[in-house]
Amino acid sequence: MLEFDKAVSEAHLKASGWDMGAFGHSNPFECHFVYVHDVDAKDVRLFSIHKSHLDAVPVPTDIPNSVLAYLVAESLSDIRQGTLEAGRDNAFLPKLIAYTKCTKAYALWVKEGKQRLHFIINVYRSKQGVEKTMLRPFVADSEDVVLNATDMMRYSKQVIDMDSARHPGWFV
Repeated sequence: MLEFDKAVSEAHLKASGWDMGAFGHSNPFECHFVYVHDVDAKDVRLFSIHKSHLDAVPVPTDIPNSVLAYLVAESLSDIRQGTLEAGRDNAFLPKLIAYTKCTKAYALWVKEGKQRLHFIINVYRSKQGVEKTMLRPFVADSEDVVLNATDMMRYSKQVIDMDSARHPGWFV
């Protein structure tokens, strides 16, 4: 990444309340974003996916969504614990893309014909171990390049409140 592009990216992300984190692309304008809020661990992360990478991966039909969710949850646990660095793991991004593309939230986003994907994953029950971890994906409707961190947390909280009212067993 050129130093100028890096400086522009860093300034744009910082203005939205994020640090560079797992962002490793030339600029945020060429990316979609995945925001992860691990509710139990109070851990919030931002991952970028270059638009061409998302477009290049077909929707997985041979791997069940539950398996992809488990693989992503396992990687997120390792990232949170510091035993895995997302930017250095060649398998993390393909797992994240495959999981994203097999969700109903992504299918609805595609159907609506939106240009920018802001894919949010609330992670429930992570402290109970990877086997019990539950991923709750949804898409934020925004044309912003990057969701402001405060707005992302507001969306996440709305879904948490809705889920806890409709599915209290998810939070036991």
